[in-house]
Amino acid sequence: MRGFGNSPLHGQFFIENLADDLIEFLGDKDGPVIACGFSMGGYVLLRAVAKEPNLFRGLILADTRAESDSDDAKLKRAKALYQIQIEDGLHQFTDAFLKQVFAASTFESNSAVVDEMRALILTQKKDAICTALLALAARVDSTPILSEIGVPTLVMTGEFDQLTPVAVGRSMHEKIKNSEYHSIQNAGHMAPLENSAAFNSFMFNFLKKHFN
Repeated sequence: MRGFGNSPLHGQFFIENLADDLIEFLGDKDGPVIACGFSMGGYVLLRAVAKEPNLFRGLILADTRAESDSDDAKLKRAKALYQIQIEDGLHQFTDAFLKQVFAASTFESNSAVVDEMRALILTQKKDAICTALLALAARVDSTPILSEIGVPTLVMTGEFDQLTPVAVGRSMHEKIKNSEYHSIQNAGHMAPLENSAAFNSFMFNFLKKHFN
């Protein structure tokens, strides 16, 4: 995404701009794709599907949601943005973020993945993280398009996900006609990292079932 890793930021962006980036990228491919959107990537994917549904023949929505931010969530993002901008704020933000996205048990059973995520966040540009927080707070509600999705869709959430709880995943699944839902045991919001074996098993079974 813009501004993250080695990608330049080039000013501010909305989720809509990231969806346009994805659409432009997929325009170079031969035929529709099966796309997986995790967390913020799920928000981007849903907006891309709303704009260009013919680019996709299958969807995997992991630890994400269709709804826009509540007022409480917007205020939390505003607090995080301010925190990042102060001295040593990124370290404080990162420590609080990790407690939100990983299940409590992961800190004991798989501390290496937590440390890896901490190091990854701390290498990112502050401006990119702040811009992403603003984009997340400003995103539109994608719930209306869920009933219009006509391709096979897999929805997954970690059983201890605090940010996109099981109830959110199940609700999204119920609104998408040709979809299935799975909860990933012993995982929080970072389910693909916390229990990759279960996540990958559900994903590969889904792919074999619909696209073999």
